[in-house]
Amino acid sequence: MNERKKQRLPGFDYSTPGAYFVTICVQGMQCRFGEVVDGSMILNEVGKKARQCWLDLPNHYINCSLDEYVIMPNHVHGILHNVGNGLKPFPTLWMQFMNERKKQRLPGFDYSTPGAYFVTICVQGMQCRFGEVVDGSMILNEVGKKARQCWLDLPNHYINCSLDEYVIMPNHVHGILHIVGNGLKPFPTECQPNVKQHGLPEIIRGFKTFSSRRINEITTEHSFRWQKSYYERVIRDENELHLIRQYINDNPLSWELGKNNSAVNGNELFG
Repeated sequence: MNERKKQRLPGFDYSTPGAYFVTICVQGMQCRFGEVVDGSMILNEVGKKARQCWLDLPNHYINCSLDEYVIMPNHVHGILHNVGNGLKPFPTLWMQFMNERKKQRLPGFDYSTPGAYFVTICVQGMQCRFGEVVDGSMILNEVGKKARQCWLDLPNHYINCSLDEYVIMPNHVHGILHIVGNGLKPFPTECQPNVKQHGLPEIIRGFKTFSSRRINEITTEHSFRWQKSYYERVIRDENELHLIRQYINDNPLSWELGKNNSAVNGNELFG
């Protein structure tokens, strides 16, 4: 810290991929974020806001991933990894994905091709049917648990499907699916010869149909329906796969910050 006022490394490109340690201090070193009690940092409301903004950085800068950090009474220490691929200011990664939702699928692309696919599937009318986000964690209700069961059951029906990161949010599902070849495995689950190779649209259609049926078996007040369409993206490379995994894992926190809440911007994104 004695070198704080020295110039940055002469000629160094700070967009270079790598790990960076930063310290950011409150003006006048005022203790604005809380206090240390028995060796633990107790954040006040100001400190909690600072923490939320720190954790939200990867949603605005797709080349940024976070490592260890701490919010102290009058400063922040943190490690950031620059993973390349440039700046993603507002609109966020979410907005980029969802603004492209109504675009046509890749012309001529075979969606049964082995590879990784990112999908977002939304409840009709963006109703919050699956539970709620509490303190940055998604708490599923019984309907949300049924949706999760049906998602996790997909590889039992489609032997060419394997699952990666996913999250059930209050009114939508994000997930990564890998298509690995070898076709469909319908009920009953015994392999059958000469079955048709099914691609991503058939897998998502199966999920929506099967989950709607199971959810409506336990709901009596309001029937459950998914939106007709869904968003998909063919994941291009390992770096993009990493970024989307991080986006999925951070989604509950982003919801708390208000960016994915249907009361704020859901209908205009998904209408």
